[in-house]
Amino acid sequence: MLALTTTFVASADEKLDSIMDAEFNRILISAIQGDAQSQYIVGYRYYHGRVVPRDLPKAVAFLSKAAGQDHMAARELLKQALYDVDNESIYDGDFEEADQEVIQSIYEYSKHKEKTYKKPDELPEFPGGVNALVKYLSTHIVYPDVSRQRGIEGKVIVLFVVTKSGSIGDIRVLESVDEELDQAAVQVCKSLPHFIPGRVDGKPVNVWFTLPVSFKLTD
Repeated sequence: MLALTTTFVASADEKLDSIMDAEFNRILISAIQGDAQSQYIVGYRYYHGRVVPRDLPKAVAFLSKAAGQDHMAARELLKQALYDVDNESIYDGDFEEADQEVIQSIYEYSKHKEKTYKKPDELPEFPGGVNALVKYLSTHIVYPDVSRQRGIEGKVIVLFVVTKSGSIGDIRVLESVDEELDQAAVQVCKSLPHFIPGRVDGKPVNVWFTLPVSFKLTD
């Protein structure tokens, strides 16, 4: 017998604050002070969206600092980050000779990207409201057999963007239970129908949305 309980929070603000834990803050301070390994770790986390949301400009900034100190892993990851923003030509040769204007252009690019809000004037809403969202999840999510057999329970916290058109994007797991339950939570988020988008100054905007999903097995 399976009982699924689901709650949700429409702002990622508190969760994003909580994941900036003491360890990451310590590493971040060390990176700012110039430690190459710390710069690589911070750049890695920004690139992959681990602990902090994915942020390519910040990833490039920290990785470029580490690469400039001959940190080879940082150089390799920097190539991938630059490729992701369509700047393949920057690494056609020695990194030391890379044109710094290209890195600056990444910052300029980021300034003009559409903002994703944490606290809009109006929050996104699932059609039919909270009860409809809970009902949708309870009828569409599947408890993985492996997790059931192992007696694994817990709460998977998922973060995603409700875009200004109401679609769901940039789905990531903020708090994991195990791989199977994580994937079950992500898959049901991918299947969600369009939301009523959030608004700022009366206009639809992209909004971060957290969805904690609790899995509990009962007799």
